[in-house]
Amino acid sequence: MPLIYVTGVSGSGKSAVRTELMKRGYKAFGTDEDGIATFYNNETGKMIDNPTNAQGRSPEWYAHHTWKMCRQRVERLALQGKDNPVFLCGGAANDEEVWDLFSQIVALIIDEATLKKRITARTTNDFGKLPHEYASILEWRKRAEAYYQRINAVLVDATQGIEAVVDEIVEKVSKLARRVNELAAAVLPPKATAIVISPAYADLPRFDAQRVWAFPEPIRRDRRQLFASGAAGSKEAAWIGAEGVYKFCLYGGPAQDTLLASVSVTRSRAALARGRPDEKLARNEAFIAATLNPAPIGSGPGKIAISWSTGDGSFGRVYVSVEDQRVHYPANGAAAIEEMEQLHSKGAEFLLAPHNAFGLFERYPELKGHLDKRYRLLASEENTCLIYDLREAPDMVKG
Repeated sequence: MPLIYVTGVSGSGKSAVRTELMKRGYKAFGTDEDGIATFYNNETGKMIDNPTNAQGRSPEWYAHHTWKMCRQRVERLALQGKDNPVFLCGGAANDEEVWDLFSQIVALIIDEATLKKRITARTTNDFGKLPHEYASILEWRKRAEAYYQRINAVLVDATQGIEAVVDEIVEKVSKLARRVNELAAAVLPPKATAIVISPAYADLPRFDAQRVWAFPEPIRRDRRQLFASGAAGSKEAAWIGAEGVYKFCLYGGPAQDTLLASVSVTRSRAALARGRPDEKLARNEAFIAATLNPAPIGSGPGKIAISWSTGDGSFGRVYVSVEDQRVHYPANGAAAIEEMEQLHSKGAEFLLAPHNAFGLFERYPELKGHLDKRYRLLASEENTCLIYDLREAPDMVKG
């Protein structure tokens, strides 16, 4: 499920990239435009509204508030990338906390002269027009390129025209994916089983003749909670998130464990909450339905009204569930080695670490040391991937 993060300093063109990607038919979202990020109070941890005027954005105010992404909202975007990539364009102070949800990170690089020109001229976003805001942008720009290189981001020259910038993004993203597949095809034997290290949200390369296992392994859960109860009724759900998929199920019977009817609800890019009844699950005259209450994307969660009836006056319960797929991360380097070796013992013959997984080696340096010491490195291409041969016994390799 490829979710690609396009980031950069303020004024680098993230919003323009989002717009151009959408024009080309890609799914593209903005941390600002689509409500993926918001300000949080540093003391209370609560979300707050953006200040509506310059006077409200004083240095003192910024000292107590931080622009952050909501992890749950990014997770929902990651679920949207099945066969085609999804782009998230923007930035936040806590982006390191959601790196594991991205298959690739693209960084827009810009010089100071272009930055100043864009910040001064733009009318859709007034951040940076206050002296202390502009100073903070310049300070971040000084460190940005080295930082993006350290995290193995794909660097793109953002001083070009927007069409050229997006051309470069699409080409570089596609080229990296192709190159990883080319190396795997050249190095891995047919029908081999390979562990693929992937920090992304269930984003695994698919090789034609090889079987791949994810590390760390994703854990799938169905988060379910009671929404309402009674023989019949109606209740508002005012928290339908962008691109989320929610399933409302009506249960009846003596123990309220018989599924009577269900309805699936999504909030689309068209800014409408849609309720789709699952007809085949309806029993007798029981029903559950979703009534639309549209809310524009980016102005807060969508709202719908859920109506239900058990059909015979008996007591029922309505549960809502959201598909949840999380990556479980080992607690430390020793645990990472243990989990990797468990997959090895089950039959994994090779280990492939694509470029977007290199950050996990920084997180678990012991794992990288373990691999280098015990197994032969078959392929090593800078900023592309590493491939280890796990078939050889430890005493056959160095150390």
